[in-house]
Amino acid sequence: MSSGLSPKFGRVQFDSLENMASRIRLVEGFFGEAFFFSIYGNDDAGRIHYGLSVSNLENGSPALKSLTATCSDEAGNSVTITATRKEAYTARYAITARSKVTQRELVDRLLGIWTALSAEETAKRELIGDLVRSLRQHLREHELTERMAAMIPIYSRETEPSASASALNLSVDKYPMLYDTFPFDHQVAPEVIIHLLEQLKHYFFQNQDFYFRVVTKEGDPFGDIGIEGVKDHLFHHRDQIKRLYVEVHTSRHEWLMLQLDFGFHAEDHRTELEVSSRRNKQIQATIRDTLEISSSPTQQEEVMIHELFGFDPTSFQIDKVVKLLKTLQERYLDQEIVNGFLSTQQGETFSGVRLKKLRQLYHKYGSEVSFILLSVNQIELEYTYSLMFQFGGLGLSPHGSLSMMWGSHLTHQAIRALTFSELDLGPYRSRSVPNQLQATSKKEMNLTPSFKGRTFNHQPRTALVLMTREAYWSDSIWELLQHQLERSGYSSYRSGAIFETGMREEIWKRLNEVDLVIADLTYKHPSVFYFLGVAHSIGVRTILLSQLDRDVPSDFSDLPVIMYDNNLHGIQHLQEELERVVKQK
Repeated sequence: MSSGLSPKFGRVQFDSLENMASRIRLVEGFFGEAFFFSIYGNDDAGRIHYGLSVSNLENGSPALKSLTATCSDEAGNSVTITATRKEAYTARYAITARSKVTQRELVDRLLGIWTALSAEETAKRELIGDLVRSLRQHLREHELTERMAAMIPIYSRETEPSASASALNLSVDKYPMLYDTFPFDHQVAPEVIIHLLEQLKHYFFQNQDFYFRVVTKEGDPFGDIGIEGVKDHLFHHRDQIKRLYVEVHTSRHEWLMLQLDFGFHAEDHRTELEVSSRRNKQIQATIRDTLEISSSPTQQEEVMIHELFGFDPTSFQIDKVVKLLKTLQERYLDQEIVNGFLSTQQGETFSGVRLKKLRQLYHKYGSEVSFILLSVNQIELEYTYSLMFQFGGLGLSPHGSLSMMWGSHLTHQAIRALTFSELDLGPYRSRSVPNQLQATSKKEMNLTPSFKGRTFNHQPRTALVLMTREAYWSDSIWELLQHQLERSGYSSYRSGAIFETGMREEIWKRLNEVDLVIADLTYKHPSVFYFLGVAHSIGVRTILLSQLDRDVPSDFSDLPVIMYDNNLHGIQHLQEELERVVKQK
């Protein structure tokens, strides 16, 4: 059950297992007597313990080296905690809730800063909430007619100057109207706002021209300024902006009115949204995810971000990529060194090269380039940024990926926006690649892999598991898969990432030696998809896993896919389905 809110991710440390248990007990108290945390974990000897309770943790028996604890209710609220012991227990959490208030309370309970409200205060808040909802409903009904009168002239400018409302067949009720207002983060970078406007235009409003206007804090109006005017104000006169208005109306009778109020103080920054579209919720989520201020602004959410994208190799420009990396170095990546990796279709590889050398190599090999990776690492803080381009091959269309964990969510927003805008990147859509091999029989195929290895030692009843290592749940799911495969008579290996030196050749070797490949597609990690493509090309049997429907490409519908949730029932389902599918031939 989806809450409509993005999950809240974070990290917290506990000095002991007992201290962590007391916090988990506090979170469990939110769910009431009918719902309990389901806990499993590993001890120092590597044994897996299932069906543990919070009481086991409080008693310190068994002594766990790592654990995963989950709890959810019928309303769609859920908490997942994954902890690993080093000097202390470092825990990562993912919290999904039906409302911002609930989400904030669950986070505060886990962090140990929550205080219970009195019955009087609770009743008072409920009453205020009812009044606010009634007032918003009244305002929506009262202002709709007045706002539509202001919209018609703008709509007419985009069609015919003399067109009337009746000639346009303007239907107010064609789509339901959504109204929303929320505070936005005053630290949001200009690149993020510009990228948001470009996303709205491209994905929701058929590239219809937007109408922009700005009012300064001195009261000066600037109307119909275009996107370039918006950029000029945001980059050079941001401290003078009082309000930014964004409006658009389409021939499908969909419209958007977005107002950003910059206020005089950070706490005055607010966003007001009115939209009438068949995709109201998606538009609202896109705007909120980009602009909304964090409910816990003091928490640094150091979460690994992975995103696939598509690009046109015929218009790819290495000079733009190099310029982007230099800009990111100066603004966000603390002047850290960029390491480049390039490989060709003939199998030649160049690693650890600088930007200048990478540009020279690309111009030298041109259309023969098959793979480019650029990475930046800050070892002391364990920060990482990588940008990958795969120029087709192995049955995949040209695509790339952006992966990073570099400070706060605000930094991630700015880096992502700048990367996508400067390189004109789009969503990744898997498609068939025209291939002369399709016209020949299997015996006539002449595949020449770019990998060096050619001789392999087949290992019967072995499996290779492809999955992200950075996700908070990856270690616990890997241990579960390893245990289940052993029960089915398989030994197993876990893949590394293509960003690690020598890993491509190592996994190429494994793929040619194992009987089975299990790929967890959750979060669409580029390494998983890269080596899954190799496995499909050489004919290794594959089983796919995912926690999210959206991470499974539609082209994979004819392949064995096991969907699972990262909770007790979901893990039991995963074990049962994996045992059943592995036995099938």
